[in-house]
Amino acid sequence: MHAPRAVVIRLPWDFVRYLEEDGIILSKDDKSLPDYQNISDEDDDDPQNDTPQLNFDELKKEITDGIKTLGGKVFPKLNWSAPQDASWMIPDGSLGCINADQVVLLLKSSDAISTDIEQYSHLSGHQENPSPFTLVLKEYMNIHQSYEFRCFVAAKELIAISQRYPTKFYPFLVKEKENLLQTLKSFFLENIRHGMNETEYVVDVYVVPKEKRVYIIDFGIFGPMSDPALFSWEELLPSSKDRSTQNCIMRVVENEMGIQPNEALVSRVPYDLKDFSDDGALKEYFNNLNYEQMKEENNKK
Repeated sequence: MHAPRAVVIRLPWDFVRYLEEDGIILSKDDKSLPDYQNISDEDDDDPQNDTPQLNFDELKKEITDGIKTLGGKVFPKLNWSAPQDASWMIPDGSLGCINADQVVLLLKSSDAISTDIEQYSHLSGHQENPSPFTLVLKEYMNIHQSYEFRCFVAAKELIAISQRYPTKFYPFLVKEKENLLQTLKSFFLENIRHGMNETEYVVDVYVVPKEKRVYIIDFGIFGPMSDPALFSWEELLPSSKDRSTQNCIMRVVENEMGIQPNEALVSRVPYDLKDFSDDGALKEYFNNLNYEQMKEENNKK
């Protein structure tokens, strides 16, 4: 097996529309976040504190069954993107989900997922039945990001390989680059090239350290909508006769100066604001902000 096990679930339109809506509404029995505060029975009886109930029980059951099938922890993604920009919503900061509520929370919190839905709506102009959106639950793997790579395939040739996340410098990758290049070229020729009907695509892979066993993580579109990592699409798109697997180019971050900014951080909030309880950091932050504004207004009088 060259890829993690997966379960595919068709998403109903009402859930897709829910993902498009602003704001995050969690039901009372939501298990996506730990309980930071005990709520009294008196508070529970207050109708003003009632959270609107989300009627996605059937979908959540499918997700729960999928998680059990895949060993109790999964990595979620939609047709095109994974909610990597929302990983800060999960307590351990990963995309590993152990229940359906965490999966829903990640999808709802992700700008990448919202963008996918918006782009589809813009391009299609109508609502197909059934919904074309699918949720893919993949068996969770404890992956070292340093050994993840993005491979670019054009005309059924592996033309380029990049360190998947060029936000860090790993000195050992520089030393191992040539061996890794040969490992990935061989894997492509033996396991991917003749099994794909498409001639152009992006494929993310993971090389198990020391063992040099390769796993396919995901496939993507060959084009500007996919992150080119250490390349640019100006380099990758032009056709050329010498673009072949034999002449494949591999790039890793060669030194500290080559580190690139982490664009996923744009959508995140500071770690200290992850406590959403009534006495937590988020409320304290806004209380302090209001206090400073009132103080400034009083000084002007």
